[in-house]
Amino acid sequence: MELLERRFATGEAETRKLRNSIKTARNALSESNSKLKQDNRKLGEKLATCEAEVRKSRDTMEAWKNAWTESISRLDHKNGHLKEKLATCEVELRKSRDSMEAGKNSLTESISRLEHENGELKEKLASCEAELREL
Repeated sequence: MELLERRFATGEAETRKLRNSIKTARNALSESNSKLKQDNRKLGEKLATCEAEVRKSRDTMEAWKNAWTESISRLDHKNGHLKEKLATCEVELRKSRDSMEAGKNSLTESISRLEHENGELKEKLASCEAELREL
């Protein structure tokens, strides 16, 4: 019987060791699980913050994109008007230059005619003065 008692005592000791080992492992798992839950909560918060920043950034980018598109459209419209005004101005400038050139040619012709007439009148005056001196 002594053998049985020793075996029983050994079995009880092994069972206690096993229970203690299981308890220690359970505590370690519980602690690890708690730590993982805490880490997951922190990561979830960081993810939510990151997602909010991404949404905010996308909203800002979309707002800028819309503003630029509107600005480009407005500038294109304004450029169209300016091109029309420029074309009109260039036509009027050509007309003015042509008119000035025609006026200049007319004045040059008039000056030339008047100089010629002036020359003839000088000759007649000189002739008239010469005749007067002879009288």
